[in-house]
Amino acid sequence: MGPGGGVMPVIHERPATGEANELLAFERALFWLRLVAGAVIVVLAAGARQVPLPLVAVAVAIEIGAALTQRVTLRDGLSLEAIRRQAVLLLVADMAAVYVTGTAFAAEADWMAYAFYPLLSLEATVVGGMGAGVAVTAISILAYGIQLVVHQSFGYVTTSRTIAGAVGTIAVTGGLMAGSTLLAERGRRDLRALLDLTAALAQQQQETETIELLDRRLNETVGGRVRSLALRDADGNLMLVRWHSPERRRLDREAVEATMGSVDLLTRRFTSGESMTYQVDAGSPIAAALGVPDWVRAITLVPIFLEGRWVGVLPVLWPSATVPDTHQLRLLYGLASQMGLSLAQGQLQRVRAEAATDSLTELLNRRAITDELSAYLARARRSGAHVAVLFCDLDGFKAVNDVRGHEAGDAVLRLVGSALRGAIRQGDVVGRYGGDELLVVAADAAAEDAVLLAQRVRRAVLDAAGDQGVDVTVGVAVYPVDGDTPADLMVAADQAMYRGKLRGPGNVMVAGEDAPRATAASA
Repeated sequence: MGPGGGVMPVIHERPATGEANELLAFERALFWLRLVAGAVIVVLAAGARQVPLPLVAVAVAIEIGAALTQRVTLRDGLSLEAIRRQAVLLLVADMAAVYVTGTAFAAEADWMAYAFYPLLSLEATVVGGMGAGVAVTAISILAYGIQLVVHQSFGYVTTSRTIAGAVGTIAVTGGLMAGSTLLAERGRRDLRALLDLTAALAQQQQETETIELLDRRLNETVGGRVRSLALRDADGNLMLVRWHSPERRRLDREAVEATMGSVDLLTRRFTSGESMTYQVDAGSPIAAALGVPDWVRAITLVPIFLEGRWVGVLPVLWPSATVPDTHQLRLLYGLASQMGLSLAQGQLQRVRAEAATDSLTELLNRRAITDELSAYLARARRSGAHVAVLFCDLDGFKAVNDVRGHEAGDAVLRLVGSALRGAIRQGDVVGRYGGDELLVVAADAAAEDAVLLAQRVRRAVLDAAGDQGVDVTVGVAVYPVDGDTPADLMVAADQAMYRGKLRGPGNVMVAGEDAPRATAASA
């Protein structure tokens, strides 16, 4: 029973994930194989006549020591790098034990220890990948050659057929394991590239950020590069979107048709799902028409689809003359599909932003800033922090509209909106509440902090539109002192602002106080 009469839980360490989990499981399986190997060596040595016992003892000690070390050092929660470092050390121990065993039994007439060498290649490919598997296979062949000389020194004759069979067994099995590991690693890299793009979509990254990530992952997997996307506009033209620049440039239709053929034919091919690869030279007409860098020697154009509609092209750039194979094309089509999802996500994000943004000032609109205030208050209730509401009303704005016209008034509002975005603190939000009324919501701000922020807001307004005769009066209300709900705080801040207005322009008034905290003369 636990505290208070409850049942005591079973506590679990955090398990390893992904590749770390796979490698850890493999090493745990090797723990038992190492114990079995030590026992097998002892049994074989007991039935042998010319085996040097010191070598047998060394081999058994290495295997048992490796097994115990693995049990003590490898556990859940370790990083992949830590597990792999330990696994490499255990691999070296296994190699030493197996080679010592092979040398010890070379004195026997029926010497066959090399039959276990492919197991080392298997362990090496799992621990270190294809390169490690190939290296261990080569070392095993070299060890077999050395032990063969020892074996023949005892007067035993080994035929060329037997030698070729032994070397072939080691080489072929090691090669197959390395090849299978290469395929698995290729698939893992492809999956990682797709998952990274999926994560980018979940984070709602901008199109240019997604293209940059795609370029990095594609270069790691197949050696291709991506510098831009070509997206179709409403008129059917292709617009280039580059990852290193927000610039969008329309491809010249005449230049494309002069180098690549009819745009209508290209459209039919892309619509049907076909891709195409062009070989290009530095300064070639195709490179100029598509605007690709001089180092490109081949370009593969892969269609991008969104909800079944062809919406653009993913241009994959190759630094050498290349025609992608089936595996590479499958990856490129998968990445292009992810880019289609990215475009859909970007469109949805833009729609949401437009729905929450005041079209004139590009500040949050009334509904959005009210929703933000509700969210800030919910967090403050959990943490016990303050939230300040600054109700801002422009002084002299009506005169601008009456004397200079509404276009001049709109220009002032745009200037003020831009100035307020730069004046608020990181983590604060600002919106247009209506007309010339603006609302700032400040997190973790008591009255003193809010007054300082209000003074900064006023200076920003004066710098932006002071030559138009525009100032600002600010009313401040703070949660939980002046209210517990969004409506209560906005009413308190609005009333404070109104009292400030009665005293003249440019005042900062805190709810519940009779005198301004700052005035036009002192601010």
